[in-house]
Amino acid sequence: MKLTTVAKVAAALAAALFALIVAAVLSADWVLKKAVVGAVQEQTGFPFEIGKLRLGLLNGTLHVQDLKLGNPPEFGTLPLLSIPEIYFAYDLEAAKTNGLAFREVRLNFDQVSMVVDARGRTNLTEIAARLDKAGLSQSRPLPTNMLNGMTFAGIGKLQVSLGQVNLADLRTTNPPRAIVIGLTNQVFTNVTDLTPLAPLIFKVMAKTMFQLRCGRCALTTRGSPRLRRTRPARGPDRP
Repeated sequence: MKLTTVAKVAAALAAALFALIVAAVLSADWVLKKAVVGAVQEQTGFPFEIGKLRLGLLNGTLHVQDLKLGNPPEFGTLPLLSIPEIYFAYDLEAAKTNGLAFREVRLNFDQVSMVVDARGRTNLTEIAARLDKAGLSQSRPLPTNMLNGMTFAGIGKLQVSLGQVNLADLRTTNPPRAIVIGLTNQVFTNVTDLTPLAPLIFKVMAKTMFQLRCGRCALTTRGSPRLRRTRPARGPDRP
């Protein structure tokens, strides 16, 4: 058999093996994606979908794109969460000492919605109640929780973006209000607790409240009759 023939056969086998590996990886990602979507929907009862999910077993990464967590029908059509990208780069060395550490985390929030339904319940408290009922609490940890016993060891680089916050009250006929936050790629390094995030959370809350007040002032101004400015009566002209 000629060397060129052997080389061609070897190349064909290598290509076939590569195709099988790629198919296995894609299948594993598809299976994982389906399992995650099913678990979230089962535990919360909220509509949930993921565009793409890629798990890097060798380099310890998880990349999720186009994640959307919807609201139950009683909370309208706004998405509770719309996240174009979530990225985790896990520190494999920390796992050897039972530590939960990340080299990098990227959280890109497009929309976060807070909705009050016709009965006065908020979607955030409702999802918290459903998670607690499903057993996702300290008093009833899930037996399949792989994070039990692990110690959080920090995040090397945390990058956060937030586009807008939607506010809706279904007890009124007012349309939902979108509060533009415009936070893009805010970076935090060596994060070991929530303390560094406190100014960011305060900034988002302050901006939300400020725009709400400005919106109310604008509505009040547009809804009130315009006052005509009258000039004081002029007296007789002086010589």
